[in-house]
Amino acid sequence: MYFLGNIKDIHELDLTPTNVHIDSWLFKLYKLTGIAFVFLSILVSARLYSGHPMVCTETKELPEDLINAYCWMNSTFTVSLPKDGHTDNRLTTVGTEFYTTGSVKQKYHKYYQWFSLVLLLLSSLCYLPVYLWNRLERGKLELLILGLDSDAITESVKNARKKNLLHYLIKNLHTHKMYALVFFCCEVGVLFLIGAQRSFMNSFFEEELFMFYYKIVLDLIIGSKTTRSNMLSELFPKLTKCTFRMHGPTGELQVFNSLCLLPVNIVAEKVFTALWLWLNILLLVSLILLTSRLMAISFSAIRVYALMPKFRNAPQAKIRKLIQLMDFGDFFILKLILRKIDESICVELVSDLSEALFKK
Repeated sequence: MYFLGNIKDIHELDLTPTNVHIDSWLFKLYKLTGIAFVFLSILVSARLYSGHPMVCTETKELPEDLINAYCWMNSTFTVSLPKDGHTDNRLTTVGTEFYTTGSVKQKYHKYYQWFSLVLLLLSSLCYLPVYLWNRLERGKLELLILGLDSDAITESVKNARKKNLLHYLIKNLHTHKMYALVFFCCEVGVLFLIGAQRSFMNSFFEEELFMFYYKIVLDLIIGSKTTRSNMLSELFPKLTKCTFRMHGPTGELQVFNSLCLLPVNIVAEKVFTALWLWLNILLLVSLILLTSRLMAISFSAIRVYALMPKFRNAPQAKIRKLIQLMDFGDFFILKLILRKIDESICVELVSDLSEALFKK
């Protein structure tokens, strides 16, 4: 379905199109987020696969390589201190306490095996809205401003291009609502994808990420560093436990307990904390930008205010009247065009457009 209007009037003169990108600040920030996800995936992968991702204590019966491989594949666990329990204080690392009384609740950890893949998956989502927009837009703006954004053509060719563009804008007045609506929907898609990424990260950490960072923010306000450190150690434990079970020579079940170091969680703790913070900032920014977009759709006075700085040296009353005559779709495509061409051409184009429309 081709919904972006008639561009058959912009086809004259043989000139190779330039690569015109139509990006809002929201698209740019979201693509930057995708690049950050890829970079952090490489960083975590480097920590995982350059050296030992997990180091466990060995026993006489079990060699180090065997226990490391087993615990990496079958997960490790930490224990929670019960309210009625006590530790003997020989191990002070959160999650590895030795309890003398009280019930013990074990929490298993396997997510560290999927760090790199999850980050790559999240990065791919960041390019979806821009990809959809580029597929649906089909180079319309590129054809409209063909040559007007270049100094490598003669003045006569540039004037011909400007005349074609002017003719298109007059002939297709009030036909660009769908064009603007699709762009707005892609921006709304960014907002939903940010929410989906946050929810996915929360599910990846067994629905605990929201609550942990909420508690950490609350703790920052209170100022208790010990509590904050303990909470991060619960979510990203650096020292965990592993139980290895096997049958001995006579068939009896033998159980070996081992402590395991997870160096990757030192990196993961910083990576996912930074990503969580950035996604929340991006969510707030996207809400602000989309609110401003909705206000521009609803009120022509805001559209006038948005374009007037572009025409400080032009007749203000005429330009104000022109913008008020246009609907949001016309305003949107005109704004995109004016962002891509020279300021002197902008003034000439808008002046000629206003004269032509007011004569009708």
